[in-house]
Amino acid sequence: MKYIVSTTNRLDIMCDAIHFPAHTSFAGLSSWCPDWSYVPESVPLQYRHKFSASGDPVAKYTFFQDQRRLEISGIHLDIVDVHGIAVGTLTTIADYLMAFLHWLALLLDHFHLEDGDSTHSLQTAFCRTICMEKLPTDSSPERWVGTCYRIFTTMIHEQLPRVAVDEGLKGYVQANVSEEDRKFFREQVCTRMMARCLCITKQGYIGIGSGYMVAGDLVVVPLGCATPVLLRPEGRCGEYRFVGDVYVDKFMHGEVMQMWKEGKAQLRKYVLH
Repeated sequence: MKYIVSTTNRLDIMCDAIHFPAHTSFAGLSSWCPDWSYVPESVPLQYRHKFSASGDPVAKYTFFQDQRRLEISGIHLDIVDVHGIAVGTLTTIADYLMAFLHWLALLLDHFHLEDGDSTHSLQTAFCRTICMEKLPTDSSPERWVGTCYRIFTTMIHEQLPRVAVDEGLKGYVQANVSEEDRKFFREQVCTRMMARCLCITKQGYIGIGSGYMVAGDLVVVPLGCATPVLLRPEGRCGEYRFVGDVYVDKFMHGEVMQMWKEGKAQLRKYVLH
């Protein structure tokens, strides 16, 4: 871990430390150090996407002499306010569909949105988030909501016919979903939801991150890291536990760096253990 960070001046490898689902390890590693003695079912966001949340700046870090702690510099973005149920790794299609319904209900309730108001910008942000900016090749960004809801709602109608959906979703049920859409759902959407859960921050940002997250976790964009990460305040010494990476809508392509330059965000140091 130290060799990779010091030779690349990047902290992306830290996101290889997967903590959900929990696994038994006797290595006694720090939370920020990947355990390569096992192969998790899920992978970091950076392995499937070309994100650049921190832009071009190289990492600023210090490894402590005790070999247990790592100090990083990052831009504080926000704090997790609420989160949905986490999707596991040993799952069926029904698990993804039920998670979708729970996440959508959480969104509608948190922001007091009306059922069926699919034109609201938060609905678009929600769909963009659970797909992590990925849509079938025959669709377009202007159709996030329609494409996403059509696939999910039709699959729910087929797989879980007795599960009630709100009025806003019923209009998206179609007689059939193309094989291409089904493939997209299995290979793209499900892999993005696996081992993750939806979250909403205190400032109203929507994200999807490690299923290990809890309310109160910090959302930070480390310098030299392609994605934001979740850090958990822990202990009496002002230190943090690395929780995992997280997709935050509209903050995956260097936007937070511009906020920092404009004085709208702060660069802070975090000691991880």
